[in-house]
Amino acid sequence: MDRAWLARTVRRFSWQVLAAGGVWLCMVCTAPASGADPAGSLEYRRTVDGSASLADREKGQGWSYNGEYLYALTRDVRDSTLPAGAKVVVFVPAFVVDTVFLPVALIFGLFG
Repeated sequence: MDRAWLARTVRRFSWQVLAAGGVWLCMVCTAPASGADPAGSLEYRRTVDGSASLADREKGQGWSYNGEYLYALTRDVRDSTLPAGAKVVVFVPAFVVDTVFLPVALIFGLFG
């Protein structure tokens, strides 16, 4: 085999893969979400939960620590609507990222 022919073939194939990946990325990014926009439908009603307002929460009884930052990504993966197989795949990197940023999360909990 000629090395120049092989190099041209590999180069051509890599451009085809790159172009196909670009087309796929454009299709994924521009595709509508799985559910329709709720604000655009006629049956949409905005519900207000019974939680306290931000002003009421700031008037709280003394100092408190916000633990919502601790392992937040892992908790979001756990509570997501992903299929079980996808959760297993995504859980490991989420746990690693949360563990790496644990000191930052501990500090953020002090402020909010």
